[in-house]
Amino acid sequence: MFASQLFFSLAVPLISGHTLIPADTPSCANGPAEFCHHVLITHEVNGAALRLLDEIGGSNGTKRLTQADELVLALLNKTDKTSFRALLKGTLAAELGALVMAKVDCFTPEEPIDLGREATCIQIYADIGLGILELTEAIIAVETDEAKKADIQSLRDKIFEENLCLIVLLPYYSYLPDLQSLTYPIRRSRKDTIWELVGMATLHLRRLLICAILLSPVRTNLQKAVDLCIRIGSSYCYFAVAAYERNNLTLNASKGRLEGDGMQALKLADKLVFEDAAPPKPPTFHELVEKARSENKEALKLLGDELATSPFKASLTEANKLLTRILEDQQQLKDQLTHLKKAVRYELKALREKKECKNLSQNDSKSRTTCKEAYVMIADSLLRTVVAYWEAVPEQRVKDKIEKIIKDGLVEGNGNPEKAVRIIGRNFLKNTE
Repeated sequence: MFASQLFFSLAVPLISGHTLIPADTPSCANGPAEFCHHVLITHEVNGAALRLLDEIGGSNGTKRLTQADELVLALLNKTDKTSFRALLKGTLAAELGALVMAKVDCFTPEEPIDLGREATCIQIYADIGLGILELTEAIIAVETDEAKKADIQSLRDKIFEENLCLIVLLPYYSYLPDLQSLTYPIRRSRKDTIWELVGMATLHLRRLLICAILLSPVRTNLQKAVDLCIRIGSSYCYFAVAAYERNNLTLNASKGRLEGDGMQALKLADKLVFEDAAPPKPPTFHELVEKARSENKEALKLLGDELATSPFKASLTEANKLLTRILEDQQQLKDQLTHLKKAVRYELKALREKKECKNLSQNDSKSRTTCKEAYVMIADSLLRTVVAYWEAVPEQRVKDKIEKIIKDGLVEGNGNPEKAVRIIGRNFLKNTE
């Protein structure tokens, strides 16, 4: 996997420098807040990776990552400036070592591939990799030599931009275990299972599409971010490579089980993925609003019987009224922005009704799938509405703020697109009042 090479190429030059010292005592009590923030995120994602390593019995990775995390926590309370730099270098090296040991734990020559284990391992790589990137941000936060800081930032940006789509895509593989129980029992006679698999695959593609939208305003240069995604994508979805990899995993995991038309369909899908690689144009303001409205309509249609009297329906209906006014009325920019914010508020309220949908469908697998798909649509819609606001607002200061909100929400969402969108929506409303 590219992950370990990527993070090694980023970190090795960083730990070979010689001018890094703490700007102040780097503890959460009296040190730089930004430094503490990045170190604490590293600790949090280490914990997530350790839980997953325990699931697969990864003793090597568990031992090394536990040791690395002890160093991470020590960074928060280190008061001796002379030994701080050595500790920071050691912590970064330990995280890199833990990533290597996790790959050792995950390697298996067994056939067929255990799809669930493979997905768990990819999530482990993503968590540890995020920790390494956060440590890099911590290094930048306490670097006092401006020239050295600029060099580190340039290196970080170069590697991050070159691998932007792949870095962000990694956590979304965490949904692969959902497919495992559907893939193995497939037979020609099990048409119901095949259709259920198709529905689940559609849900995953929607999540990947959310990932594509999340990426678009991450950089100050929207077109550059879109171009990065296009290089590994298609006009259906910027993440066609992910679809290709997912199809290969499905083929490998279902040897002897997925036959005839099913096998040919996946091979044809791979062929179409790469034939349809014409670069799409970034969506316009009206396209973003129109797609947000259509996703809301589809969610209302899907959950019409499930939540007919729920506040969910009222919230999403109000959101669509506002989006319709933007599309059909000749509004001033100020009115458009006001209506977009109100629509985000209603969509966020609808997202919070997911628990009610789960309760109603807990004993019905079809309703559970419907519930999941509908709420992915709402998350998709909310995110498009936020990006439409970003597209329309003229002040660069506000654009920059929204970009940061989206980037931070993506990190805090920790691979869960609905959670990331809720965080983004909440912080968007808080910071654009």
